[in-house]
Amino acid sequence: MNSAVSKELKEWREIFGRELKSHLRTLQADNDIYGFTLALPENFRELHIVTGVARESQLKGETAGSTYWLNRRYCPDWDFIGNMNVFPESSGMLSKILSDYEATFSTHSESREIRCRDEFHATCLDVMSRCVNNGDFGNIWFRMLHISDSNLRIVRASFYRLNSGRALKEGAKIYPRFQWLRERIAVVVTPIRIRYTRWKVGAKR
Repeated sequence: MNSAVSKELKEWREIFGRELKSHLRTLQADNDIYGFTLALPENFRELHIVTGVARESQLKGETAGSTYWLNRRYCPDWDFIGNMNVFPESSGMLSKILSDYEATFSTHSESREIRCRDEFHATCLDVMSRCVNNGDFGNIWFRMLHISDSNLRIVRASFYRLNSGRALKEGAKIYPRFQWLRERIAVVVTPIRIRYTRWKVGAKR
């Protein structure tokens, strides 16, 4: 991780935390909102933040407790909100962070950009977690990060770090713990099983 980017993100975290707290306060009057997300870029060079909300009214007519209902509730169609006016100071600072990064590193490095992206994602999760601990979400009881690549481990980690009670109990069926580990094991074990099966079939001939 580049130390200059890391330092700037630490400064940005405090600014964004204040603006996010203020933004959450404006959402409290809408009792239809039960979920909140920060939609983050998959690539560091697309540095930005968009927030989204999930609404109870989107679930009207669905059978509560069904698999389809759980998917709709915990993988909702987020109602995204444009955030340049919501987070003016932190949005401007993100533009500066990216500009400084591009001025420092003229050549592309995928591994460096992934490290910077992961640091940004982790910083956003820290800010959301602090808001949860401070009670800033109020009546919004389901919180997650949203990234287009939903297989990134931090998406699932955000579910377990930011939720409790009902959301954790119900949503765990959609976001099972250690799913990433099961998938990694499957990647290793499946070819071994295939080779073993072929060997076993060949041995019987």
